[in-house]
Amino acid sequence: MARGSAVAWAALGPLLWGCALGLQGGMLYPQESPSRECKELDGLWSFRADFSDNRRRGFEEQWYRRPLWESGPTVDMPVPSSFNDISQDWRLRHFVGWVWYEREVILPERWTQDLRTRVVLRIGSAHSYAIVIRGKGFDWPLLVKDFNLLRWLGANAFRTSHYPYAEEVMQMCDRYGIVVIDECPGVGLALPQFFNNVSLHHHMQVMEEVVRRDKNHPAVVMWSVANEPASHLESAGYYLKMVIAHTKSLDPSRPVTFVSNSNYAADKGAPYVDVICLNSYYSWYHDYGHLELIQLQLATQFENWYKKYQKPIIQSEYGAETIAGFHQDPPLMFTEEYQKSLLEQYHLGLDQKRRKYVVGELIWNFADFMTEQSPTRVLGNKKGIFTRQRQPKSAAFLLRERYWKIANETRYPHSVAKSQCLENSLFT
Repeated sequence: MARGSAVAWAALGPLLWGCALGLQGGMLYPQESPSRECKELDGLWSFRADFSDNRRRGFEEQWYRRPLWESGPTVDMPVPSSFNDISQDWRLRHFVGWVWYEREVILPERWTQDLRTRVVLRIGSAHSYAIVIRGKGFDWPLLVKDFNLLRWLGANAFRTSHYPYAEEVMQMCDRYGIVVIDECPGVGLALPQFFNNVSLHHHMQVMEEVVRRDKNHPAVVMWSVANEPASHLESAGYYLKMVIAHTKSLDPSRPVTFVSNSNYAADKGAPYVDVICLNSYYSWYHDYGHLELIQLQLATQFENWYKKYQKPIIQSEYGAETIAGFHQDPPLMFTEEYQKSLLEQYHLGLDQKRRKYVVGELIWNFADFMTEQSPTRVLGNKKGIFTRQRQPKSAAFLLRERYWKIANETRYPHSVAKSQCLENSLFT
């Protein structure tokens, strides 16, 4: 071992051990019981975005020391919700910076009469980043709709891309038998300067938060420490090695991975994962329209990765942008026919390796979602097999047929598989 590496391991050893011990703590999900009461804080809150040039006026003027309305105008904001989608103020549409929420709460007398009573404030839904990170905001009707669609599809797994979801989502996965690759917000690690000691320390802390919160959910079967990092860089190899080792020390019982889109021969992080997860968009981001190339490209991808690393592989992303209602035959990009044909070619390639070392496939994406504006996005990312309103595109029916066929082949391996989705529940 080189001297530099030895020194680094010696310095980080106590940190890893200390962090592992720290996971003995943490807050259980709040549930009503004879000895515990919960008070929901959902509803209308006062809201203000800090539009100052440095986005820190709220801290400099200490807005938190008095009612928020005293330091300037506020607007009503429902919680939970995404403030980007609620207001008609164009400045909030793509706002990045600190936002301030305030609500006055009156505690029940029985909480305050006994000084031994412990009152805990739990932030259960934060968007993208907050002082307490607990996951993306959610809506119960939409969540139940999504799980009904997962059952309709015959799907049995998803990846929390690219951040941990609200804990209520994980509870639904436990309840419905959906297995989860739990991914931290390690996305955008694209430049050499991102792989430094400060980022490494913070990345380890984030993995502690994710593991501490979700370790007791039986639905979680794997941890993912990053999405599409620049894993071909030398500095990324050491960085990913340390984050993966740290995550394994926090939870030795589950495999650890990250999602790669690097070249198999150059990937410096792949030696340290338990399962290789690959994102590839053949005939979409290159070789536009050449669907006939997908099977060969996919077979080459799988064979190269498996020959070098001898590890199970998951196709963690594949798909095509599709605008619902666009049709063209022969298929052209952005039409429903093109998305369906592209997936069919991927499935032929996946089936060649599925009984060997390809252990999973995850479509990108379940439903269309909003993104920032760019020439490559038409009102957001349109790779969903469902629209944002959860209506199916043609590809949804293709995947439903495929997923139920695979499920029935597994359930009835020695008989001719036929669709059981109408006769049997997914949970019988």
